[in-house]
Amino acid sequence: MSRIAFVVVVMVGLLTLTMDSARAGTDQKTFDKLIAKYAVDVTDGLPSPFKPKAACACTSSLPAQPGFVEILPASAQVYCGVPVFDANGKLQIIVACQQFQVLGK
Repeated sequence: MSRIAFVVVVMVGLLTLTMDSARAGTDQKTFDKLIAKYAVDVTDGLPSPFKPKAACACTSSLPAQPGFVEILPASAQVYCGVPVFDANGKLQIIVACQQFQVLGK
């Protein structure tokens, strides 16, 4: 009987570890969804179509430059991206800064 009890204890332990791993993945997805509500993923370069989600102001230079919150998920870095437009109003480049304040509505 002690061998069966040992096997049951091991199986319960493995099941608990598996459930904790699945829950951790769910927690990560929950966090990723939160960040996606406020920050534009710029992993693939310029976002197209251009749809900023939260405004920010770069404070590393004066006067502060307006921009939008962006993220590079691979490095988990968040920036304020200051958009630069051409004469026709088309997004050309994004200049990122690390010192910024998120602007409230």
